[in-house]
Amino acid sequence: MKSMEESDQSSSLDIEGLPAELSSMRSVLHQAALQTLLEHDDKSYVISISFTGDDKITALNEERLGRTGPTDVIAFDLSEKGLPIDHVGDVYISVDTARENAGKYGVTLGEELLRLVIHGVLHVLGYTDSDSRDRVRMEQVQESMVKRFSSKLKL
Repeated sequence: MKSMEESDQSSSLDIEGLPAELSSMRSVLHQAALQTLLEHDDKSYVISISFTGDDKITALNEERLGRTGPTDVIAFDLSEKGLPIDHVGDVYISVDTARENAGKYGVTLGEELLRLVIHGVLHVLGYTDSDSRDRVRMEQVQESMVKRFSSKLKL
């Protein structure tokens, strides 16, 4: 298993749009996303994680996926065969829906955002949750990562 320090210099993992009041989480969210990539032996990647509100994620959900209403996370795997990069993707997370879900599930907002970051990265890596078997496999990996990083959150 590679450490976070051993990541490929040509790789990129960007986090954008995290509200100022949540900025103390940026480092942990970045570390968790990076470690998820590294533990899946991803050698090169260009991934953008964007935090947004329900308005933008609802528009993305409708325009790109044909679904109505807001959702918590949308991930687009933009990887193509023949590219010199293993994984390319965009992850969008609604802070509004995450906040609502945190209350609903009795977890902190930080833990819920952490869960959604990892969930989105796993989708970019090819995990699916479209059937129960795949969903269970994905949730096991996701929750293992959440458990490892949640104690590092300040919120």
